[in-house]
Amino acid sequence: MRAIGFLVVLTIVGFGIYMIVSPSNPRGPTGEDVLRTTQEFTKGKVEQLKEDTKEKAHDLQEVTKESYQTVKKDIKKAFGSEFSYDQREAYQKDLENQLDDLRQKCHELENKLIQEGKKQEYHSTIESLKNTEQELSKKISEIPSILKENWKEFQSEVSEKMSSLENHYNELYDKAARTGR
Repeated sequence: MRAIGFLVVLTIVGFGIYMIVSPSNPRGPTGEDVLRTTQEFTKGKVEQLKEDTKEKAHDLQEVTKESYQTVKKDIKKAFGSEFSYDQREAYQKDLENQLDDLRQKCHELENKLIQEGKKQEYHSTIESLKNTEQELSKKISEIPSILKENWKEFQSEVSEKMSSLENHYNELYDKAARTGR
């Protein structure tokens, strides 16, 4: 509604300026001139609004996708793994994929810190992350040998370690981002 009001005000102002500075018509513009100018101006503004709306809709769609993935991940963590003992292989692959993603993020962050000359400042934190990642990797490799009676406890322990690793990475990332400004 504000956009329409804005267009009306701009049209009126544009008409007034046109009447004052129009050298081609000393008597002032005709109704047809005003109508044509108003239509052209309005058409341009409508097209601009359409483009802005499309862009905002696309941005909203991307944010929604990201939020959905985050919520899905959080729900999975909150309610435990959806994998039963019989689905150990799939669970192991899922964890390995999560760990690979986190390794990649850590590697990228480490390279960024090296480029900024800050690796020494964060060296102990990076090494701690790497050690935790190695412990988790070792734990994941034990999945095939876990007994059924230990399955839930094992899943809980692995989930806790994965969350801890993700939290430590996020803390390091946030800290590096704050000092990088």
